[in-house]
Amino acid sequence: ENVFLQTKPLSLDTMDKPYFSQINIDERRLRLLESRMTDNSSDSLDNSLSNHADHMDTTSNSSFTSTTPSSDRRKKRNFTPQEDSLIIEGYHKFTDDWDKILEYTKLERTTKQIKSRFTRLKKTRLLDLEPPPPPKRQKTTDNSSIGTLETEEQQKNELQHAQNLLKKKDQEISELLLQNKQQKEKITMLERKAAQQQEQLERQAEEPENQSDACIHDHIQKLVTKKAESEYKLRRLQVWENSSRLGKLVSKPRGHSLVEDWEDGFAFQELEIKRKQVATKKEKLENKRKELTRMKNSLKGKITTSSVPIDQSLNQEYDQLLLSEEVLKHQIIILKREDNELNQQLQHLLIERNYHRKQYKLVHDQEKSQFNTHPLLNHRYILENLLGCGGFSEVYAAYDLLEHRTVACKIHQLNSSWSKQKKDNYQKHALREHLIQKSIICNRVVRLFDVFELDNTSFCTILEYCNDGDLDSRLKERNKLPEKETRCIIAQILEGLLHLNKIENPIIHYDLKPGNILFHNGEVKITDFGLSKIVENSDDGMVELTSQGAGTYGYLPPECSGYSKSMISSKVWFYLFVVVVLIL
Repeated sequence: ENVFLQTKPLSLDTMDKPYFSQINIDERRLRLLESRMTDNSSDSLDNSLSNHADHMDTTSNSSFTSTTPSSDRRKKRNFTPQEDSLIIEGYHKFTDDWDKILEYTKLERTTKQIKSRFTRLKKTRLLDLEPPPPPKRQKTTDNSSIGTLETEEQQKNELQHAQNLLKKKDQEISELLLQNKQQKEKITMLERKAAQQQEQLERQAEEPENQSDACIHDHIQKLVTKKAESEYKLRRLQVWENSSRLGKLVSKPRGHSLVEDWEDGFAFQELEIKRKQVATKKEKLENKRKELTRMKNSLKGKITTSSVPIDQSLNQEYDQLLLSEEVLKHQIIILKREDNELNQQLQHLLIERNYHRKQYKLVHDQEKSQFNTHPLLNHRYILENLLGCGGFSEVYAAYDLLEHRTVACKIHQLNSSWSKQKKDNYQKHALREHLIQKSIICNRVVRLFDVFELDNTSFCTILEYCNDGDLDSRLKERNKLPEKETRCIIAQILEGLLHLNKIENPIIHYDLKPGNILFHNGEVKITDFGLSKIVENSDDGMVELTSQGAGTYGYLPPECSGYSKSMISSKVWFYLFVVVVLIL
């Protein structure tokens, strides 16, 4: 026990190092602690004497109380380093809640003892976890140190210069990425708005029926109009972005007037330059190969026909020609491979251009249309955006306020300069299409829901909306369809044609082609019955062909190609069907 009365100053050598390792204090902090404890050795000595006195009092009191072995076991135990570590850890978790600290440490101590021990630990500054100040760098005056400092300074300058260059490059890249991001954000924002408005429209359609119909229709009309405007802006933005790359319509002088002609974008121009370069290289290599072949054959003739001993140089020259020829062949193969890759890129660009031209034409035609303000037709149908434009008709996507569904609105317009006979003939075909499609109820035929007049020169038919385009566009986009998909399409077309042939009064479609085969959610729908015929009360199933010269050339059967009146039967669909199958 006299160890507490020693006045030897504390140091790292005299400390219990395992004890300090238990409380996770590194060597630098131990050295800082040593310096503090050395400066305050007298304070530490007083604290040690105080602790020793407390310990002596407790020991003496306990010795007076009893001298039995049981009383010796009740003597006060000193705190171990492990217990100190647990107390410090518990304090970091629960601060001054000594009951929780006791429960956490599971020590056979009282809260008062733990609190007293923590106070002593705190007085000895063992909990001061502040990092020591960085050691001061000693000044050196020798030449080697000065050289080292200069080298370090030079390296720092070079590093700083490189970092500045990298920052400049990063800034340029960031600006380009920012511009691209802004464009994408615009497109995403428009798409999000369109989706939100579509969701609002669908939610509005499911509202309770106790609200006023007029108020609901007015609100739906506003939402549909906003949605259509957002979709049109998005389509126009995409067309504008792709115009420089894929092409656009430009006005070119032709004679004494200006005509609109399509001009390909820079993607086609760059690809054409690459193809020309490859073709030029290939032509040069072919010429070299032919020249080498001629020289090789000439040299081979000299070697084979010579009766005198052959000079060794001729054999070496011949071998060199063979090697050069093989190198040229390999280079030609590489150029052919590169040419094939360029052709594949061209095919992809052509597919993109076809879609881009279609969208470009839709935007251009909708801007010129008199129905581009999304009017309400027949107090029921709200026009959205243009789906297609023909010679004398326009097809718009429209929203039905009564049935709450999207439909196709086909607007037929009569030219005021037409003769009365031509107007009557056009109206007759439109009325025939209306009567035929309205009478057909088949999953493979586009249904007709309604027809009404707009004014003296135009009327409108409401058809089933198909959201996946037509077969003609799909063939142009993909060139060739997989066999499984082709079989599925053919089977559905055949099902629709068989239905038209088996009804009471069979119907001859007469204008079956890929452009009149639509897709809706993966299913095939046959449309455009304007040139169709109804076979009524005929013993032989024949009907007179009155629309001579009408239809689409290349898909018509031979009996429809003349100028005199012909008799056709419902079997004409078989010829049209075979033509479509051959295209697939």
